[in-house]
Amino acid sequence: MWRNFLAYAVLVAVLIAVHYFIELYPDATKSVTQAAVFSWTALAIIGALGLLGVVFLNLTNLRGFWDADLDIRQKISRPLIAGLVLGTTLAVSDILTGWSGIMAAGMHLSTIHIAFPLSVPIYFGGAILVTIVYFLVLLPFLDWLIAIRLLHGKHEPAVFWLAATPLALIEPITQGDFAAVLAYGWTAAPNAFLDVLINFAQVAFMRSSGFIAAIAVRVGFYAVWHVLYGLF
Repeated sequence: MWRNFLAYAVLVAVLIAVHYFIELYPDATKSVTQAAVFSWTALAIIGALGLLGVVFLNLTNLRGFWDADLDIRQKISRPLIAGLVLGTTLAVSDILTGWSGIMAAGMHLSTIHIAFPLSVPIYFGGAILVTIVYFLVLLPFLDWLIAIRLLHGKHEPAVFWLAATPLALIEPITQGDFAAVLAYGWTAAPNAFLDVLINFAQVAFMRSSGFIAAIAVRVGFYAVWHVLYGLF
């Protein structure tokens, strides 16, 4: 239990560091929304909700943040490689479709990517933040409430995936990925598909290798898609 709280404290410390970084470079973000999620108010709310998620995580049989029985390959290397592969796939598809250019034009921006080197800390912090919001706040609570309290430990894998599936679809839905496919057709389809896939990959690694592994997937994804591909 203490290991989960300690790991969470480290993640929150990283988010606080990113907050100060953005204060030093307020023009680094691409939108008001990107900066707002690292405001003190947002970090306080997300941090408190995430802490509750850790409490409920400790009440379940789910993997923790940094379990001692798993090696570094399971907790970092494999999920990171999975994220790198997904990011590379999206970058290649974007070269073929030009979808990011269409998105940027719709937002009156030259690019959707934050400029390097400021992109490195901001996207690293973003990977932590969105993973907390999408998968730590509610998923452990739902697993505890339904599988542990209501079903007394029965059918836990099914409960986990039934709870995780709508959570994994939050980002594609709220980011307008599916609406974009309806509006633009196949040009927007690879982005929507990979947005869904990255979220389900995070859930899968969270279940098999813990919460840090889920973050590592998105870190690898952002490293290619937003940081490296953003250089071009």
